[in-house]
Amino acid sequence: MNRFLRLFVTYAILICLLFVAAPGCLSPLTSRLDQTNEQLAATNQQLMLTNQQLAAMNTRVDETNRKLLETNQRLEKIETRLEQANKRLESVETDMAQTNKKLGTVEEAVKGFERGLKRFLDSLPKANK
Repeated sequence: MNRFLRLFVTYAILICLLFVAAPGCLSPLTSRLDQTNEQLAATNQQLMLTNQQLAAMNTRVDETNRKLLETNQRLEKIETRLEQANKRLESVETDMAQTNKKLGTVEEAVKGFERGLKRFLDSLPKANK
């Protein structure tokens, strides 16, 4: 039993020394963990701010995309109107070409009439003054 008591006392002393020495040994480790936790808290706060900024940017991008879509729709309508106007202008140009051709024929007829009238007038006896 004496041996048992001696063994018990030895282990009890070792355990007591462990409890006394451990906090001093763990102090650098716990201070390092505290620093790391502070850095993580600061990083988390920065990430939260960054996420808020990204959410605001996404909202602006969504609004810009919506406006761009509306603008594209308006441009498509304008393009359709321009195509219709171009078709009408082509029709007008065709009509004008036909009118110009007819006017050219009328002009030639008027010139021919003028020449004939001039010949007629030249053939009349001249009146004395």
